[in-house]
Amino acid sequence: MKQDRIYPVKVCGNRTVVARYRGLSGGMPLFEDVVTGNRIRTDEFEVMTLEKGRERAPVIALDFDGTIAEYDPPAFPEIGQPIKGAKEFVDKLYEKGMRVVVFTCRAAAEVQNWLEEHQFKYDGVNIDPYLPNTNSGKPIADVYMDDRGLHFSGNYDQALKEITSRVKPATSEAVAEEAGDGETSPEETPQPVSEKTEEHPDKTSS
Repeated sequence: MKQDRIYPVKVCGNRTVVARYRGLSGGMPLFEDVVTGNRIRTDEFEVMTLEKGRERAPVIALDFDGTIAEYDPPAFPEIGQPIKGAKEFVDKLYEKGMRVVVFTCRAAAEVQNWLEEHQFKYDGVNIDPYLPNTNSGKPIADVYMDDRGLHFSGNYDQALKEITSRVKPATSEAVAEEAGDGETSPEETPQPVSEKTEEHPDKTSS
């Protein structure tokens, strides 16, 4: 193994992780789980041999919240239940010879635990184990599926129209109001203090 390269590794007998090899520590191999960031020092490991040819399978990158799991913004960071039909959809992708990489803004380990709890098939979360050393944070995929996604066809005018139909542009007044930038009501506006001029009559000596 080469130091600082990423490998799919089975550690401690049965747990498979996508890990970066950090070299030897105390005479034992040291790995860093790229999903959790946890370091694993063990001599019980096996570099996994991935299914030959699967690296050429089409990759579908699936968003998590609102695409696989129900999403309720006020309830965040709680994760919702699986969306009806999501698991069956993913199963059909695999039946058709595709691979699935889930991408999310959440902690990858949290999503990984949820996927396993609900028995979803997946190849990786935010990283593709077949292409571990070519990923800079955005998984390489043939199709990206996202509940907030916008298909770009090359027409920027159309894209702008669709974007502004989905989101309300922030006006300077709205931003100021939300930020509470110190505006006060007329009742609260301090009135200028008028300066009184004292008149001193000229004194003449008699």
